[in-house]
Amino acid sequence: MEGKTIQLDTRWKPRDVEEMKLWCESNAECVGFAHDGLEWYPKRMGTGFDPYCKEFAQKWPDKKFQYYWIKQRAIKQESADTRARKAAQEEAKAEAEKNWMAAEAKAKIQAAEEELTA
Repeated sequence: MEGKTIQLDTRWKPRDVEEMKLWCESNAECVGFAHDGLEWYPKRMGTGFDPYCKEFAQKWPDKKFQYYWIKQRAIKQESADTRARKAAQEEAKAEAEKNWMAAEAKAKIQAAEEELTA
């Protein structure tokens, strides 16, 4: 996944990969960056940039990107994503249980009403 790009100051452009690595390390929001040979695309933590995905989808098929990331931040980001997924699963489970309980209660009420009319 691509993730959201952090806007670089237009008055400054990294000269090489090492300089971009230093910039990224100094910016706490930066998990890594993509580079196409001309432009730099620093990626914001927690916005979908996943350095461990099996395939990177290219928006621009004729461009070739290299990806760099800070491992500790990628792991921290992964942990946050995992926590968010677990929370969403728990919420869905609680909602399903609530719906099941509501359906069970509705069935009991229906049965009681049918018993009264019989």
